[in-house]
Amino acid sequence: MREKLGLCKKLGGDPPANLRNYMGDVCAMDEGVARLLKKLDDLGLRENTIVVFSSDQGPGTVRLGKDRDEQDAAEDGRANLRLNLLGNTGGLRGGKHEMYEGGVRVPFIVRWPGRVPENRVDETSVISGADWFPTLCKIAGISVEGIEFDGEDASAAWQGQAFARRKPLFWKTSTAKSEMAMREKNWKLVTWYRNRGETELYDLSADAGETKNVAGEHPEVVKEMLAKVQKWNETLPKEYAKIKDKED
Repeated sequence: MREKLGLCKKLGGDPPANLRNYMGDVCAMDEGVARLLKKLDDLGLRENTIVVFSSDQGPGTVRLGKDRDEQDAAEDGRANLRLNLLGNTGGLRGGKHEMYEGGVRVPFIVRWPGRVPENRVDETSVISGADWFPTLCKIAGISVEGIEFDGEDASAAWQGQAFARRKPLFWKTSTAKSEMAMREKNWKLVTWYRNRGETELYDLSADAGETKNVAGEHPEVVKEMLAKVQKWNETLPKEYAKIKDKED
């Protein structure tokens, strides 16, 4: 946070004021969630409603976007808004639009009275947004046999039980030139478009902050994971449509 606040000031912001703006958003969100939960309770739907609180990605960065210069940001009125992006990754590296854990690891809180243990923190299960559909089908008793999903049934983790992931996870932003990442068990691989950066490998069980690149120590792991992430990338679009509306 010291680095973020310093950059905020360097770009012309007022860190205390910008932090108050951010905390005001957090407070408003908390109050909105509280109203929603109270309404479910008032309607008698508490016991039979699953509520999940999550996020699409990690907190935004104060820095201007990689594909936009300061002039672009100033013209669309978003330069000052970026100074309010003072979310904290809790020590994880990176943030929004980045492949490091600070960008792809997000909150995931499930409330389902009588089915999800209260106040339990699961620090071992690895789940993804791709798991939502097969998980909800399992919980709802809907048969999905014969259908191949990107994700898998993670209902055990949702209900406070042990869950061991079988499928790897992949990440990439919506551009053909994006860096890519892959997680398989405790290994995390980050690789760059046309070798614009060195291939990185992290053991998340020992280094959740991704501070030590151990690719040189595990060349066979790197080779195997690179082959898988490249095969996955071949299934993705070779180009992405660009529109003028920067809010989309």
